[in-house]
Amino acid sequence: MSKEETINYIRAHDNFFKDAHLENYSDHELMLIKISIDVEKAKPSDYKAVELSM
Repeated sequence: MSKEETINYIRAHDNFFKDAHLENYSDHELMLIKISIDVEKAKPSDYKAVELSM
């Protein structure tokens, strides 16, 4: 996946980065963002984080 394709993917799937200057990000940073988007999309709809009790 080219840098431009990765940027387009990120913008299409995460509104937080819609107006970000992603062209200034390294390939590594872009792939980390893409992977985190993919992980969030893969979570089951009934996913609930473990709550910590104190």
